[in-house]
Amino acid sequence: MSGVQMTSPRCGVDFYQSDWLWGDGHALLHCRRRLWQCGFAVQERSEEPGADDSGPPALVVEALLPEFPLGPEAEALLADEWRASLVEELMEAAGCSELEVGPWLPDAEPAEDGAGGPRRRSREVHARVQCPPSAFSPTSTRLSPLRSSVRVCVSVVREGVDDVRSIRFSSCWQLHDVPYGGCFRVHDAHTLEPAEGGVRFAKTVRVAFLEPTALRSMIERSTVERAKALGPTLVEIMNQRASGGPSTRVVEVWELQRRRTLFHDTWEAPFLPHDGQLQLRWVGADYQRHAWTPGTLAQEDCAGSSTPPLVAPEGWAALDAAWSVVECPGQEPEGWQYAVDFYRGGDLWGSQPALCHCRRRLWRREFALQSR
Repeated sequence: MSGVQMTSPRCGVDFYQSDWLWGDGHALLHCRRRLWQCGFAVQERSEEPGADDSGPPALVVEALLPEFPLGPEAEALLADEWRASLVEELMEAAGCSELEVGPWLPDAEPAEDGAGGPRRRSREVHARVQCPPSAFSPTSTRLSPLRSSVRVCVSVVREGVDDVRSIRFSSCWQLHDVPYGGCFRVHDAHTLEPAEGGVRFAKTVRVAFLEPTALRSMIERSTVERAKALGPTLVEIMNQRASGGPSTRVVEVWELQRRRTLFHDTWEAPFLPHDGQLQLRWVGADYQRHAWTPGTLAQEDCAGSSTPPLVAPEGWAALDAAWSVVECPGQEPEGWQYAVDFYRGGDLWGSQPALCHCRRRLWRREFALQSR
């Protein structure tokens, strides 16, 4: 920063923008102004790991897998082409869709002994990701080369050619379509390493701040909480892959409807302004746009569909012939639950529509990942 300079005050009868209406005299004048100047220089921001303002990584998931094939998974992750890879499956579980895996970047690190192929490679993955719920951001955003992408780095530690000692894959996320998205990045790392009784699976999350923000503590807390909530799903995926069987996933989606008055028998998609995401009619467990809902599907088309308009990501095939309504004891045959508002908890929902404006029911379908 250079020195601060100040011009002499000039006076006028009002705060005009034109310079010629200001003068040096102050008689019969109500206003005056002066100009302050200060020079600044842009400094290069270091992109080295650890140069960002961030705290230590937070452990959000940890589990012991009795049997896990480290060798085959390592070969699949380091292959030139990913076919239903572990990274893709975990990203889809986190709400990513429309995945496009780029080629390996020219930064491969060979093994120390020259055997067994490269031990570290990185590539970019472009996808559509779910944005955290916010009144100032879209439901999802497309990661593209012009905006941002996920860079996935795969590291494999070997002893010899065949003995894989650990697998680590990490990624860096930055979303510009969320509030303060340009102020921080999210770094997550998944580790698989031998442990007593099996293979230890762990995931850590670290929020790196590029610029100061008053919402730092809230951003860190919400990021860690969302990652921990996803933990059971990730562990289930790892156990399925460890068993050697096909990975399956039971997909559930809520159908929401509202009626205009208590005297109406016609139900329709939620329509009030404060309904927000609920106007889609088909939402996930968090009452947000489901991760498998196509990003190009308009709200009107989504709300007008009589069955779940979800589209499975590439590689997933339905095991059931069609979507089915989940029936619970004490509910009507069509599976509807009734309440005065769209509550998330099940305690405030009943089986009778009297005095209730809102209703919901749960749809379910099972999908399997095609052979790898």
